[in-house]
Formats: sequence, C-alpha cells, structure tokens
Amino acid sequence: MARPRRDGDQPSAYDRIVEAFWREYRVKSLDQVTVKQVCQAARVARATFYRHFANLAEVLEDIEQSALMHDMAAAIVAAATQPEAAAAVLPTLAGNRERLGRLCVLLSSRGDPLFVRQLKDTMMTELVARLGGATDTMSHQARLVMEFLTSGFTGLLAYLGDAEAEPDPVQAMAAMWPMIERHILPILSDKSFGQSEPYPARRG
Repeated sequence: MARPRRDGDQPSAYDRIVEAFWREYRVKSLDQVTVKQVCQAARVARATFYRHFANLAEVLEDIEQSALMHDMAAAIVAAATQPEAAAAVLPTLAGNRERLGRLCVLLSSRGDPLFVRQLKDTMMTELVARLGGATDTMSHQARLVMEFLTSGFTGLLAYLGDAEAEPDPVQAMAAMWPMIERHILPILSDKSFGQSEPYPARRG
C-alpha cells in the first residue's frame, strides 16, 4: 500500500495508525491487539482506519515490508569483494538500528513464521544476485552457505526479540562480525562460489 504524504510537519493518519499498532504489537501478540485500541491511540475514527487498512494483519504486513533491509545485501557483498568496504558494514547496521529493532520483534516467537522465511528468501536472493548468480541455479554448497548465513542472522534477531525488552541488535552483530569476516566473507568472495554442481543423491 502506498504511504500517504504527511500534512505539513504532522504525521499522517496512516503513520499514526502504524505507530499506534506497533506500540501495542511490541508487547502483545496480534490476536491481543484490537482495532479500537489502535484507533484510540492513533486518534483516528474507525472509518479512517478502514480507509487505509482492511484489518490489523494488513498493518503488520506493511510494517514487515518496511523492515526488510535491502541495503544489507549490498554492504555484505561489498565487504566480501572489496576488503576496504568491510569497515562500512557496522556503520550501515548502526544506521539501521530502528529497523533492526523492529526485525527483532517481528522475528520473535510471537511474530509471523511466514515472515521469517520471506526475510531469509529476500536476503538470499539479493546476496546471490549481487554475487552474479541466481537462486534457481545455485550450487548445493552455495545453498548451504546462504542458508547458514541467513538463518544465523534471523535466528540472532529472533533470540534478541524474545530475550530483551529493548534489544540492541547492533551490539550483537558487532560481536558476531569478526567470525563473519574471518569465515563467511572469504567464501562469498571466492570466484567459484555458486557455480553449478549436481545436488548429492538422496539416501534410501
């Protein structure tokens, strides 16, 4: 859904609805949030809510889409293929602190499991594309590496979303970065990474 413009310096009704919903959703599951609560907190009429959204699930979907970090794929690939670019990854994370914080909540145990898969698929598709490949022609080795990388990222954020009231994903990622830099980036920078090879035969 297109995001309505603000009226001057004031947040639009759309923005107020989204922020009001988010304040509720951060501490509740979706089925515990009501349209009445959101409308009261956003200071809008129910008719205004339904002019923007069909239901609360649609509000959540908009938030999920805005939380996807398309620029992280570029930062990781740049770090893997241009040694001097590695220093820019943590500042990129710091610049996305709010979105990372939202991802922690969205990926937590009260979030939508389908969004976890969507985020992993988005990350994988963009990483592979920036490395000059495509997910439908990935080698078995490349798929394993990408699954490990994307699962680790989403798993860490999900853990923070469940473990901390105010998670600090940037600090957590900074702690993990030396391992990524030492073990993952060299694989991504390998010219042969992702070349086609047959999948191993299934057993039995």
